[in-house]
Amino acid sequence: MSARPLEVHKFGGTSVGDADRITRVARLISDRRVDADVCVVSSAMSGVTNRLVDLVSLGRGAANERAERLEWLRTHHERTLADLDLDAQARDGVRDCLDDLDALVAPLDQFHRTPPALSDRIQSMGERLAV
Repeated sequence: MSARPLEVHKFGGTSVGDADRITRVARLISDRRVDADVCVVSSAMSGVTNRLVDLVSLGRGAANERAERLEWLRTHHERTLADLDLDAQARDGVRDCLDDLDALVAPLDQFHRTPPALSDRIQSMGERLAV
């Protein structure tokens, strides 16, 4: 009995930039699973990483600017969720991730400079949201 081959597919931000593109990626992965075990690596949706970098680079006293960027991220992902045919568990997972992002960003106004570990966690949220 031979083992199935393993395929690793990596998708950049443009490839998962909106609901139509995410649907194409999902279809591709589904088709490839017939012949192989598939591992998927995904970047954040197009534009998301830049917004997250902005969140951590804003200085003290920038709560309003952070709130605007968080609102853009939430709206962008909620709009994509509405366009995709996902089950409740998947939708709830994205919303939980957005709530986690809100919690990570909340203390940023206390710092003159964002601690590197916190910056890394915030910037990784784009990939988590995409998958």
